[in-house]
Amino acid sequence: MRSSRSLLIGVSLATAVSAVPVAKAMPTLQDLGLRPVHVSPVPYAMNLGDGVLVLSGMTEGGLQTVIKNGNADTDAFSSGDMTLEYAQKQSNGSTFGGSVTADYTYSSFASNDTEIDVEGLIYISSPRGTLTAGYITAFENSLSAGVLNTGLADLSYNLFLVDFSDPGLAYVFRTSSFNYQIAADQDGDVTAGISYESPFGQINYLASIDVYQGEVDYVHSAKNFVAGTALRSDNWGVKGAAKFQYGSAFFGFGIGYENVKPKAGIIVTDHRSFGSVGINYKIGALKLSIAAAIAEFSETDVQQFSLATGLQYHLGQGLSVNVGYNYLDSNETNATGTVEAGDSQEILVTLRSEF
Repeated sequence: MRSSRSLLIGVSLATAVSAVPVAKAMPTLQDLGLRPVHVSPVPYAMNLGDGVLVLSGMTEGGLQTVIKNGNADTDAFSSGDMTLEYAQKQSNGSTFGGSVTADYTYSSFASNDTEIDVEGLIYISSPRGTLTAGYITAFENSLSAGVLNTGLADLSYNLFLVDFSDPGLAYVFRTSSFNYQIAADQDGDVTAGISYESPFGQINYLASIDVYQGEVDYVHSAKNFVAGTALRSDNWGVKGAAKFQYGSAFFGFGIGYENVKPKAGIIVTDHRSFGSVGINYKIGALKLSIAAAIAEFSETDVQQFSLATGLQYHLGQGLSVNVGYNYLDSNETNATGTVEAGDSQEILVTLRSEF
């Protein structure tokens, strides 16, 4: 079960776990776009010293069916995350804060394997922007994904092949309409971007563009393998996105280019192009989405296609039913140089509890 989620959200501290009133002017990691989106808008919060302590998280469980080459396997899985964050307003108007997040995934596919990851970060926020140090994977592709997934939809092939290695640094500066962002990990991989959001009549739109330079695993063609070992490649790329909201409908588009230069072996500098389109729609407590993406490596003749549909129904009090159908088709090769024939399908159904 994947742990990545959409990472832009804006909620404030509003409810305490006791009768103690909680400061509402304190920006949190949710306000800064540094923690996962959850259904419930009210985390648990309390005053602690001169700051605010917030506990929020999610847990879900359900069934996952994977269909590949005509064979179907179904397993039970569960996943979740819990974040403890603390923010304190300083006398100069800035805010200092930090968090620790624990993620877990369990799947009976992998011999009842359970994985637990713990990440931490600290930040300082002021009118001049927010500087973050630590776990910065959230910044890999957060500006111009173009398409928003709903429920358990998980679109592939629509983003850079970026692979941040934590820890790192990130800086975000926001005005009323513009959002500027730059991030770098411990290996020197860098991503930077700018987005603009504004209403136009009855339509609210957002346009963004970002660039990336870094090193990733390159495993898409037998031309770039040596003795069955995957190579690393130096990549740079640029991508853009546009999003439009009209009433209850949300339309997203994305397009990008990535230059892929393997570092060793039979050097074939590849050119990757990719694009995506999708729509989200909300009807009362029900959210629906459908999106598709294509990608192509021109020099190594690799074509990829992804289709993702999702559904989320809010039951109230942070509870929701989530459904996803994800389809992948690609002629890329594996580490032995053998073409991965056929396509794969994934069907997921879960009950999720969030706070």
